[in-house]
Amino acid sequence: APPTSFLHKLTVREVAKILRKLRGIDLKILNVQARCQWTDYMVFVSGKSTRHIRGMADSIVARVKKKSTEDNHLEFPSVEGRACEHWMVVDCGSIVVHVFSEEARARYNLEQKW
Repeated sequence: APPTSFLHKLTVREVAKILRKLRGIDLKILNVQARCQWTDYMVFVSGKSTRHIRGMADSIVARVKKKSTEDNHLEFPSVEGRACEHWMVVDCGSIVVHVFSEEARARYNLEQKW
């Protein structure tokens, strides 16, 4: 589990705002509190290219870092799968953000599993 210092730094609304601003495609937010013990929300978004996907994932981490630093917490999430071209994940504790290529999102169909 991620260190508690950044677990609740971002709200799901803040995450959505960042992803919309960066023109994420087909943003979906699922409240999984009743079905999942390790997170409250799963966020799914698609990007147009590897650069777009990485940019969205990095922007979520940057926002958590900014808010954590303001509170003097120095532990941050990282982008899982950063070297992957089709699927990156940022685990913010209470919110897990999945950033996909459109092809990978269709192939894995994760949101249907929740």
